[in-house]
Amino acid sequence: MAEGKPAVTEETPFVPGHRVYAVWAGNGRWYPGVVENVSVDGDLITVAWDDQGTDHKTMKPTLVQHYTLFAGEEAPWTKARIDAAVEVKAMDGKGRCLFTRDRKSPGGLIFVEKPICAALPSKHPQLWQAITAINEQHPLDLGPGWHFAAAVSILEMDEEATRLALDKWAPEEEFEPCQDSLMVLDHLNKRHMPGLDTVDASLYQRLLVSWRYNAFAHGSETN
Repeated sequence: MAEGKPAVTEETPFVPGHRVYAVWAGNGRWYPGVVENVSVDGDLITVAWDDQGTDHKTMKPTLVQHYTLFAGEEAPWTKARIDAAVEVKAMDGKGRCLFTRDRKSPGGLIFVEKPICAALPSKHPQLWQAITAINEQHPLDLGPGWHFAAAVSILEMDEEATRLALDKWAPEEEFEPCQDSLMVLDHLNKRHMPGLDTVDASLYQRLLVSWRYNAFAHGSETN
């Protein structure tokens, strides 16, 4: 059986002739084109725009994305593409606010981002059972779902994901470990739950409140 072409990924190097989307510096928006040239060190890419435009053709690789990856709006966007579409600014009396870099129609797509972490009971059934059992004995103020999410974050998230989670807004007065958090961690430690036997209570609490004020429910899970 003949082998097909290798799948294009974000790590696939750009070469002349590749169909791409790239950021036009004139307005920061993405447009289609073809890779015309790649510098010897790979630090600059020149794109021939589909509309035959002759300016702003050369850019950094972070501002270029393979056409097949860009075209699928269901797929998460790269960080460079998101940064080109939106920006965060501090507003007096409101805090950090998200702004689009160009005009959007109501209901239009702003960007597609993968979740920092998805806390699904189906992925960690033993942990879910343990926390719901704790809740049955000592009802938790925030409910078992939030504590489950904080515990899953510690199990699954890497350093960068944790940094992003802790950067989410939450009231500072809730950063101090509460009695429920200390109780849950003590019970999980006694149950010898893998990866949760030496958890820092302050980190757990910060993750707990980050989830509470920033999470979205998953449509396929009932818990």
